[in-house]
Amino acid sequence: MKDNMVFGQKELFYSIAELNLHIKLPVDFDKELVLSSFDPFEVSPAEANHIISEIEVINESNGFDLDQGKLLSNESIFWGDRFRFYEYEDSYSAVLQTEDYQHVCTMVCNKDFSKVTIKHPGHQYYKEDVLSWLLMVVFAQAGLLHSTILLHASVVEDGTYAYAFLGKSGTGKSTHSRLWLNNFEDFQLLNDDNPAIRKNNDQQVYVYGTPWSGKTSCYRNIKRELKGIVRLQQAKTNEYINQSNKDKLIALLPSCSAIRWNPHLFSAMTAVVVHVANEVPVGLLNNLPNNEAAMLCYNNINHTKLA
Repeated sequence: MKDNMVFGQKELFYSIAELNLHIKLPVDFDKELVLSSFDPFEVSPAEANHIISEIEVINESNGFDLDQGKLLSNESIFWGDRFRFYEYEDSYSAVLQTEDYQHVCTMVCNKDFSKVTIKHPGHQYYKEDVLSWLLMVVFAQAGLLHSTILLHASVVEDGTYAYAFLGKSGTGKSTHSRLWLNNFEDFQLLNDDNPAIRKNNDQQVYVYGTPWSGKTSCYRNIKRELKGIVRLQQAKTNEYINQSNKDKLIALLPSCSAIRWNPHLFSAMTAVVVHVANEVPVGLLNNLPNNEAAMLCYNNINHTKLA
């Protein structure tokens, strides 16, 4: 797709979970190097009719003046102690330092993440996933006000329905997905780390591929009706436990991306999670990484009645 050039900027539009991002980049910014996972999601300006966030990226190494901000977080699972997140009266800012602590990438946005500015020091100072990660943060928060949550999960689909596997890092989400692909016909991987879940106007719950799939290159711009959600726990034996009522919420909430300090966004996330819990079967699978666990999960989630 041909890039739009306006006043020395490259304008790109991406549709993710039927929600659109409008990104302005410097003309010399190499999107194939930095945002290649976004290629399947690129759309024309005419197709981007539901923009949830306007993002401008500036090549500059000085960052923003972040004095007087309230420090909300000084560490990240992904970036360690090189990450800072600040709150101001009407905005947030995020800071990422390079490994040598000599350069920073900074992001400033309003509190609903609909207006964002990112100062990026250049490709040579960062791994290529820095900008992608910041855009994931933006989409995860901006999408909440549009009945969409970004979920930490691995998802498989059979052409009609999809199944999401949740759990802490290292609990075998990707392994369990592979077991489904190996044991059941017609299944493919939809996303292996950060799919989007959305309550559409018809009140059904759909899961979408995104540009963020962890270490697995699986960037599919598709949607499927969400048929089941299973939280995984490693165990010495395989056991499936159907979840109901508040146990569904306990299973879902830890895997959802939302800024807990923002009550408006957190409330929007909770509303989506409650709807998902009411519409989609949720199970807990204590499991070994074997075919029997996949069979047990498949048979139970497909015969679970909503509770």
